[in-house]
Amino acid sequence: MPKDDKFLREFFVECEKAMQWRSETETKLLNIFMILNPIIVTAILGINELVSDKRIFLCLTLLMAAFLILITMLLTSIIKAEHKAYEVIGKQVIKIWEYFKLFEKGAYIDNDAILEDEARDYGTGKGYLRTLYILWVITIMVNAFIISIGVIEYLSSI
Repeated sequence: MPKDDKFLREFFVECEKAMQWRSETETKLLNIFMILNPIIVTAILGINELVSDKRIFLCLTLLMAAFLILITMLLTSIIKAEHKAYEVIGKQVIKIWEYFKLFEKGAYIDNDAILEDEARDYGTGKGYLRTLYILWVITIMVNAFIISIGVIEYLSSI
């Protein structure tokens, strides 16, 4: 296949769009999750007022906690899968940069390179781990809160 700079430039733009989409998707999933948690807590507090049998209420809090764990597991798998794709695209971008000699000193700027060697790690950042950490910490905190409400209500009804 003949070398085609135009193709590589267009492919680079598409890679960057795909990486940006994946990054934005991770943020959107986290935002939706952040909205879901107050809804769950509000629902539990509302159900507490409606249900007179606190054994049933305790079961409902445990079910809601399990539901929240399942949602967190689903989001975790989505974020991990998207990060793997992000890494693959990052490697493709690095190949394009290498083709255009952006790492080579003197290729465009006297005695300097456009990109530093650290840029060879493009797409391999660990920011997604911070997102996963936030998801799981919030899940544990909300679960501890709603289960505590269920247990306290149950014990106070005995």
